[in-house]
Amino acid sequence: MTRSTRPLRAFAVALLATASSLAAAGMAQAAPAAPTDVVTYDAPGSESADWSTDNDLDATGYWTPERMRNAIPVDSDPGAAPDPALLQPPSGSSLLSAPVAPDSPPVDLTEPVEPASGESPTMLLGNQVYVPITTGKVFYSVGSNDYVCSGSSINTPGKSMVATAGHCLHAGAGGTWHSRIAYAPAYSNGTTPYGLWHMKTGTAFNGWTDRSDARYDYGFFIVYPLNGRYLVDRVGGNGLSYNRGTTNKGVRIWGWPAAAPFDGSRPYHCDGDTFAYGTGGDMAMNCRMNGGSSGGPWMTSTSSATVGRVFGVTSRITTSGPARIISRPFDSDVVRLYQSLE
Repeated sequence: MTRSTRPLRAFAVALLATASSLAAAGMAQAAPAAPTDVVTYDAPGSESADWSTDNDLDATGYWTPERMRNAIPVDSDPGAAPDPALLQPPSGSSLLSAPVAPDSPPVDLTEPVEPASGESPTMLLGNQVYVPITTGKVFYSVGSNDYVCSGSSINTPGKSMVATAGHCLHAGAGGTWHSRIAYAPAYSNGTTPYGLWHMKTGTAFNGWTDRSDARYDYGFFIVYPLNGRYLVDRVGGNGLSYNRGTTNKGVRIWGWPAAAPFDGSRPYHCDGDTFAYGTGGDMAMNCRMNGGSSGGPWMTSTSSATVGRVFGVTSRITTSGPARIISRPFDSDVVRLYQSLE
């Protein structure tokens, strides 16, 4: 079920009395939806069951290791709409621009937290790659086809939130919410060492769900407890930071790229500094990750062995010229989006 948090505004109705009848001079009308309006979605079953106890949310075993390995970035399916992660930025935004300063000082809204379970905050995945277990792979279905994105756990009072891109949850203008959305922390080649966590409720901006506007390509979702434990207790949670502007030093971006030459079996990261991209407030970083890395966290105050603070998520990549991935820094509107689920 989809619901909007924006209240409808009814226009005043003038009543004109006559000798024979009363006529309404106006009809109640709803104000047009703004792109920053928040839209939420309850996954099937979330309103009819108490999921605070242990429940097998994948009773049919849909996400088998084979299905997870075979899931692809949506752009790889010729019958699907192109994944915005692989679209060239709008005309005129291919040039670097002056840094965009935030309206207010940077704010660290929530602090990162290590796993309460005593788990190591990192996992070694082949070739000495330590991946924070607060990052992972997002799986979803559109019809009979299976797709992938990336995401990260966020430390919140509810201990159950994942940050990703809006297009990883909803198809955008003319489309619907994806189905079978699930999150696999530290996913590795068909295995889910920290479990598969199924979405309960998701949220995105109207600017994405109704307009496919990449400026609003953000998404958050709440997952059910798994085996009686909350996500953040199990794997830890990153902090959330906003108002950082487009230029940031010492940034690390994680993702599960799945288009050639990558295969989605393991995570990759890029380290560097972000810079302003185009004229609309986007930021970019030099990085060769591609489809499947959408929704991956842009982190500060982190290293390969710690949690960090997420201040953006991967939305798009360049398709010509230098290899760059693009995000938009979190701002106060994104905080409202986050708070709509808390």
